[in-house]
Amino acid sequence: MSKFNHSKSILASVFCCLLTSYSYAVETAGKTMITKGKVIAVSSEQEEVRPLKRRSAVFVNDIVTTGPSSKTQLRMTDGSMIAMKENSKLVIAEYNFGNKDNKDSVVLDLVQGGLRSITGAIKADKGDYQLKTPIGSIGIRGTHYEVEIVNNTVWIAVWDGAIDVQLALGINAGSVLSLGLGEDFSYASVGQNGSVNYFVEPPRVFEQGLSSPAETSDDSNVDDNSPYIAVIEERKVFNIESSTIIDTLEQENTEFIGTDQFNVLEPQSIYELVAARKGVLEYSDASFTSDYNLSNFSAGMSIDFDSGRISDGYLSFNDDRDTDLWNAVFNGNMYIRDNDVFMEVGITFASHGNNIAYGNISSNFIDLFGLEAVTGGFELFDKTTGLEVDGAFLIRAR
Repeated sequence: MSKFNHSKSILASVFCCLLTSYSYAVETAGKTMITKGKVIAVSSEQEEVRPLKRRSAVFVNDIVTTGPSSKTQLRMTDGSMIAMKENSKLVIAEYNFGNKDNKDSVVLDLVQGGLRSITGAIKADKGDYQLKTPIGSIGIRGTHYEVEIVNNTVWIAVWDGAIDVQLALGINAGSVLSLGLGEDFSYASVGQNGSVNYFVEPPRVFEQGLSSPAETSDDSNVDDNSPYIAVIEERKVFNIESSTIIDTLEQENTEFIGTDQFNVLEPQSIYELVAARKGVLEYSDASFTSDYNLSNFSAGMSIDFDSGRISDGYLSFNDDRDTDLWNAVFNGNMYIRDNDVFMEVGITFASHGNNIAYGNISSNFIDLFGLEAVTGGFELFDKTTGLEVDGAFLIRAR
């Protein structure tokens, strides 16, 4: 080997060692579970730009950015989930979990755009969770919440649990805005001048339809005609189409709802059925398909058609690779947009035997069954062993 090539080889080895040392030195904050469009991470220390794809790691000091018509979902090390909408920028300033030398803590900074989060093991009851926004810092009390920044106004929705916002700007600087369980309201907007507007129904930024202000103040930044920009994905998870689920279930001779009852009248759209439905409908009679050999499969959920809330979601099954039971608990919301209906759900807890698990679940209505059944997909990972399992399901109403 020539001296020149030998020198090149040594330099390459040194460079690889430096990269390896850097990757271990920087603390991993989470993993990318879903990406759509242009999603990148930039290290605030190294200024390296990394396109994010499924299962890409994100690190402390990363700035995660989504482009136009782009979105991503991150699963953090404590099991929490963060879904970012398009044109958003999130700084992961601090994420310590499970490190014996440091207290569990989270500091995130939403610079622009919006996110939705279902929190994990790290809570704010001891002051160790912060989401910074242009109007102040948000602490959580075990919750599922959403934040949108629109035209210098910060919109906040609490779907489950509660949050406390330490207001830092304008006329209410120094005060605390509390929303969610145990509070008077779950929805609010905060303008650039610090004025607060409360809402008794989800604002239009989060859901289709006109908001109902419960208490207002002078705020030129509040626009009742704000566009609907909620973080919504019509997910056909893992490229499994609804028709594929049904065809597979039929081939496996699985019993499910006959279609004759739907042929009596002219079929209605899902949107019309949801708009006319009132009260709570429970789903619990489950069928499934998977490339894995699963048994003892059960699944269910409840949908409140008055509020759009999806609750009491669960999956449970065994697979033939070991004797440990897989469990997942999930909840979410049903949305209406442009005469169409979408569901968005997230896992709040998952396990495989005694190990913590994480993953994704999707659900939606299909025209064939109207509101009589829900179809979806699931993907679960054992955090300790790396074992994974996925499949699709159909759950009929009781």
